[in-house]
Amino acid sequence: MGQFVQFHVLTQYHDVLLNRDEMGRAKRSRLGGVPRTRVSSQHQKRHMRRDDEFLAHLKGFGQLAIRSRYTFSEKVYSGALGLLQAESGEEPDAKLLEHVVIFVKNAVLKAKKDEKDDDDSAAPTTEPTDEPDAEDMTEGIKARLKTPQLIMMGIPEIDHITSEVVRIYKGVRDNEFKCKATPPKKLPDKTPAKVAITQKGSGKKEWVPAKINLPKSSTWNDAGIDSIFGRMRVGDYISERDAFVQVAHAFTVHQDFCEGDEFTAVDDLETGTGAAHMNVSDLSSGLFYKYLVLDIGGIRGLIESKTDSQKFLKALVEVFTYLTTVAPMGAKRGSTAPYARASLLLVEVGSACPASMAAAFERPVDAGERGMFMSACEDLARYLEDRDANYPSQKNRYFLMALGGSANPMVKAVGQEKSMNVDAVADAAVAALEG
Repeated sequence: MGQFVQFHVLTQYHDVLLNRDEMGRAKRSRLGGVPRTRVSSQHQKRHMRRDDEFLAHLKGFGQLAIRSRYTFSEKVYSGALGLLQAESGEEPDAKLLEHVVIFVKNAVLKAKKDEKDDDDSAAPTTEPTDEPDAEDMTEGIKARLKTPQLIMMGIPEIDHITSEVVRIYKGVRDNEFKCKATPPKKLPDKTPAKVAITQKGSGKKEWVPAKINLPKSSTWNDAGIDSIFGRMRVGDYISERDAFVQVAHAFTVHQDFCEGDEFTAVDDLETGTGAAHMNVSDLSSGLFYKYLVLDIGGIRGLIESKTDSQKFLKALVEVFTYLTTVAPMGAKRGSTAPYARASLLLVEVGSACPASMAAAFERPVDAGERGMFMSACEDLARYLEDRDANYPSQKNRYFLMALGGSANPMVKAVGQEKSMNVDAVADAAVAALEG
């Protein structure tokens, strides 16, 4: 196995709606035969990569990617339009530019011949075009360039696609070649491209498959620094990225405590009594167990320079220590304040195969006399000691921050004299990686 940094976190929230389903209810799962309130991994990762601290710590290593179905209209089309305007000082043919963007979009997404996205008129042509009306220039273009699925692309990838759009637009505009939606009947059926290019020759037209320079991303941060969370492949250009940061669904260590919160909105100008609006939503309170893994071996392979690699790992450990213990991950901020700091942070560093400690809470925690948090720590300490005794070769180095100090049973379980503070835990984890 490689090297891993694992984060085990316990955080208490009260009267919140951290993550809701399509019906507006708190998400749930079952463990140990009872329902638990759940926060999905997607929800947590969204809040992590959108947190200011994530970019602040990692901005020296790249930019955030863009996830959207409107990248080709809002970034590629707009970017190409700006480049062409700056170069010539004149307004480009908007309709022709739109057609070129569709042409390139099809190549990027590997559009099939039977795809219904675009009709024949939506391919580049040198034929005169009517002036687009206002609708075409705004929502019309946005709708026509929309991709069927959400696509994640890094800024360098978007810039490269934009430059290809500009190059092809100039070629069509200057009659260096023509693009046509429907190739001649003589074109072989096995032609790989939907659109063919007519190149000018010695009075003879030769039809050839369209060629667009779209190499695969050469470096990891072409796809954006947040591609460490992984990325799905779309065609050959938007390549798949392995997830080197893996986040588990968070859940309550006890049975689900949710109740309906009935609320009203009162009309200030209404002279009568009663509410102008009434509704109900879930609110829950609970102690959540969160688990996150950094695949250090995979992350080290992203950056060639050993010095930069160490700096990047240090920044990652520091920022994920913050993101798992302090950063908010809640929704419904209009009527709740979903902010809380972790009561326990256990960081594991080592080459042992990663393992969640969710099994410590298979039996729902009972608050008892010591309260929910201390009772959960007792269950977690028993599980950890039992696990390490049965898997002695899989034991990692532990670094613990736990409220309650030496009285917390987890302090003894990990072999520390006392609880560390959060900053000390991050520093110790980084030192263990460098050692």
